[in-house]
Amino acid sequence: MRRFLSMIFIFFIFYLGLQMVFKFAITGSNNKYKIKGDQEYTINELLTVNKKEEHDNYFITVSDGTHTFEYQIYEDLNNTERIIKDIKSYSDGMYSCILPIFKNGKNIVDVTCLSNGVQYFYHSIKGSDSSLDNFVSNLDSSLYQADTFEDHGTPNTEQKKVTFYLDNTPEGHAIAFQNYRGFYLLNPKITKTAFTSKLFKSDVYNMVIRARVGKYYVVADYDEKYEFQQFRLVDMTTLKDDTLEFNHPVSFDTYVQGVVGNSMYFFDRNNKTQYELNVKTRAVVETGNESSKIQFYNNGKWEERSAYDAYNKNLYFVMNDGSSEFPGYAKVDKIGNELSGFYYLYEQVSNGYRVYRVNVQSDAKIKTYLCTIPSINTVRYADDYLYYINGDTVQYYQQGKAIRKLYQNSEMGFNSTLSFDVY
Repeated sequence: MRRFLSMIFIFFIFYLGLQMVFKFAITGSNNKYKIKGDQEYTINELLTVNKKEEHDNYFITVSDGTHTFEYQIYEDLNNTERIIKDIKSYSDGMYSCILPIFKNGKNIVDVTCLSNGVQYFYHSIKGSDSSLDNFVSNLDSSLYQADTFEDHGTPNTEQKKVTFYLDNTPEGHAIAFQNYRGFYLLNPKITKTAFTSKLFKSDVYNMVIRARVGKYYVVADYDEKYEFQQFRLVDMTTLKDDTLEFNHPVSFDTYVQGVVGNSMYFFDRNNKTQYELNVKTRAVVETGNESSKIQFYNNGKWEERSAYDAYNKNLYFVMNDGSSEFPGYAKVDKIGNELSGFYYLYEQVSNGYRVYRVNVQSDAKIKTYLCTIPSINTVRYADDYLYYINGDTVQYYQQGKAIRKLYQNSEMGFNSTLSFDVY
């Protein structure tokens, strides 16, 4: 009997091992299937998992033969296939809409509408069409909950003039918010409250020599007055800070040109010299000067430029520029890779910038309207989240949550150099 139980245990362990091997060996699936909801829909579902430099995701197209809707979903659904089980639909003279019903019962995406070739989620057009509003309000509550796409974040005032919306902090994200002595940091894996990283003895009102490099928030030593010889590094995953020292004094007439891989590149205008700071090797090295040229990163390729190009005006690296794919926009960023990426398109309007997103995998290049933001200079990306500053508030957009507040600091309304970053 004991031997029999031992054999069962061994076979059970062997089975679990095979399951693990299968889970990590599979790289995805491609399914085409039909659903007869209010009408017949053809669904193409491409699952990508365990691909190097790609984020696990589902890329889904839903077509009724006349209209095509597209979704890219990052939510972990345990590699389930054929994840849509039903579709509800609505159509009038302005909008053609569907609500995909998923196997897990969650509202992963909002009611989705097409109008003039643009895809909208209902939360962004609510109130613009009374018939559509009526359709949504009459959906069965077991299938659709409108408050999923409303912001119910609770304000937590922990610091003077500063409010955090801690319950809106996305899992897996670490966020640093700059203040006059250092940073506030949110990292749900480490602490459920905001952590204050005090780096400097006195208030610094123009802390511009800073950048996020990988998991590190890097900032010059602003305790010095005219020049500095060390950086402070804050590990956003552990909330610990460290010091990186180097030999050559750098003036505060310096700006960060960009971040590539593990390195931050900055230009000392006073000395006409470019440096590279590598967080992995913990070294700062000179990479160019007025006699030897400097390095310039241009949308994936390195070039050489004169130091005077960076001296005469700020010469920032060109990163993720997708404007050649979508001309005519104020800004186009390509984020991610070929099987899990997005294009973010910024259209200038009277009250700011309308933000659209196009899935990199999309052959039809269907634009989805996300939101309108006041400035394109404050955007940050993480996974399928778009972070930005709206007045004195840091907010984010994610298609399964819509717009959420995360952090509010009244000083941001007066000082545009106060910034944030996400890892």
